[in-house]
Amino acid sequence: MTNIEKTSGGYIALISVMIIGAVLLLIIITGAHVGTTQGINSLLFSNHTESESLISACGEQALMNLKDNPSYGGNETVSLGNGECQILAVTSQGGEVRSIQVTSAVGGARKKNLITVSQINPKLLVSSWQEVAEF
Repeated sequence: MTNIEKTSGGYIALISVMIIGAVLLLIIITGAHVGTTQGINSLLFSNHTESESLISACGEQALMNLKDNPSYGGNETVSLGNGECQILAVTSQGGEVRSIQVTSAVGGARKKNLITVSQINPKLLVSSWQEVAEF
């Protein structure tokens, strides 16, 4: 009769290498996903910040135009930097009270502000400036 010895040392090493490789692959994939997510979030934050700046500039422009011309009606587009903002309707609410609608868009970040002016002359008074979902 022949004695055959069985050894299993190679299988343990092979399985160990496969487990270590799987763990390293998981770490690499997780790191790539986190990096991509942070990049997207950074871009969205940047677009949001720029859109906020644009809408403020547009609102200020509308107020200056209204001060120079109390019958100013809006309906103009202002291009600044990488985006644009629009001064939509400037509507009279009676007397010197005006409602100004402004909007801005940079990338996917869109903003809408409604500005209410209670007096134009002798001094322009803003009674409300708020971000709204819809006009």
